[in-house]
Amino acid sequence: MSEAAFSIHRSQSGVLDLSGILGFTTVGSAYPEVKQILIETRAITVLNLAGLRSTDSAGLACLLAWRAEAQQRGRQLELRGLPDNARALAQVCEVEGLLTQPGLNGRSV
Repeated sequence: MSEAAFSIHRSQSGVLDLSGILGFTTVGSAYPEVKQILIETRAITVLNLAGLRSTDSAGLACLLAWRAEAQQRGRQLELRGLPDNARALAQVCEVEGLLTQPGLNGRSV
């Protein structure tokens, strides 16, 4: 995996695992790919972020956009395993509540 690599893997029913780096160098391809999966596959209800090595402000915006896309389609999208650096950035930007709202079954990140 290169330094800028980002990958997507369906690990189990309803879960999309994201790994690598979600940032300025990867969101251009990551955003539309995950968005298309969310549009085409109503079964995806969880984004597992535990495999992300880092996220920057572009990655944070991407996470918020995916969650908003799901909500616009009347679906809940749980963000699970938010990396510490993404959580800290969300706190600084005062958007942590948008990422940590309860997901399915009342769980949050």
